[in-house]
Order: sequence, then C-alpha cells, then structure tokens
Amino acid sequence: MLGSMQQGRYTSAAWLLAGVDVAAAALALAAILLLAGGPALPALAIAPLLFAGGIAACGGYRRSFDELGGIVPRWVFRILAAGLFAWSAALLSSVGGPALDAGQQLSVWALAILISAVGRTAASPLLRRLRRPERWIVVGEEVTAGELAAYAPLRQYASIVCEVMINGNGSEDPDRA
Repeated sequence: MLGSMQQGRYTSAAWLLAGVDVAAAALALAAILLLAGGPALPALAIAPLLFAGGIAACGGYRRSFDELGGIVPRWVFRILAAGLFAWSAALLSSVGGPALDAGQQLSVWALAILISAVGRTAASPLLRRLRRPERWIVVGEEVTAGELAAYAPLRQYASIVCEVMINGNGSEDPDRA
C-alpha cells in the first residue's frame, strides 16, 4: 500500500544535532580541563568527536529511530556516549599531564549532558525548519489515497507525491505497477 524509505540518509538536521553535541562536549571538557590545569590536547581534539560518534553509532541522529519503535530510549544512548566521552577524555588528558580524577570525569560527563540538552533545546526551532517531510507514493484504492491525503496530522511527517490507483478486480493493464 505505501512505499517509503524512513529517512535513509543523514539530513542537515542530523548534522546540526551532531555539531551541537560536539560543541557541547568540547565546551564541557575545556571548562573542566581549565579548572584542573591539565593539557587541552589531544583530549580536546578527539574526545568530543567520540561523544557524537557514540550517539551516531547507536542511531541516535536518525529520524526513523523513534518511528521504528526503538526498545531503548534515545536519551540512554546519549548518557552512555557521554560516559565514553568522559572516559576517553581522561585517558587522552593523561598523555600530556595528570589524568582527570573520578570527580572531574563525573563533572565532564554531567556537564556534557547538560550543555548538550541546552544546546538541543536552543536549536530546536532551526531543527524543525530543517526537517523535510518524507515523500510517499501511495499504491492502492482511490478511497485509501483520498483518506491519507485528507489526514491533516500526516502533513507534518509526509507528503504524498504520487498516487497509483488499482482497480478492485486487479489492474487491466499488466504493465502498470
């Protein structure tokens, strides 16, 4: 009846979310490293990318993640990715000086989650404008296509670009889809 690929590629909205997460992680790490007096490189160059990479590896930037009925909520992956970020930042900061202690690691973890949440909230109006609705092709009866086209809540998520009508007895033209 409906043919759709659930946002199969990353959109500009997903890249914006990843950028917000990288900036939030870098800001959190820079603040803690500044207070701790540790060296900024290589931790500040690599660890924030691991935060966004961890979220992306779990599918956290895909729009279809929620629509497919993910068993684990998206925020769980963000918390786990922040843990990976804090751990890798501690390891990378020990290259040029003293490593981050447990309290500093927890501070980096919590601050990254907090700044990321604030950044995502601030970017939400822009995200709504960047997300394009899916384009659907409806293959079915004329009544069904009309009902889908008239259903107002659908317009936020999808637009019907083509309707292929099928007769109740089967198509008269065997070459037609």
